[in-house]
Amino acid sequence: MSQKTLVQRRFEIDTEGFKIQMSEMKLWRLIQEIISNSFDEMPVTEISCDIHENKKNQIIVEITDNGNGFRDEKDIYTLFKDSYKRVNKNQRGRYSAFIRSADI
Repeated sequence: MSQKTLVQRRFEIDTEGFKIQMSEMKLWRLIQEIISNSFDEMPVTEISCDIHENKKNQIIVEITDNGNGFRDEKDIYTLFKDSYKRVNKNQRGRYSAFIRSADI
């Protein structure tokens, strides 16, 4: 593989592999991470979590909060993106180091 190709692909993410790894994680841990992301935003004061099984025997998890949503939709899927929260050393989520949601 050429040096140019290595540089271009150095941050490539295997989404199928990520999906497999996340599916092996305990459900409570995935839910905890998503709820934790809600706490990363200052205006959030209410979080709701609904867990139920649908007709296909799939577990459905719906988490909502009263926050303003993402300022930048790239935050949903971007790893290590610079964050406006970095100026406040006491702000949770200031490193933007985790994917905010995964379709698994």
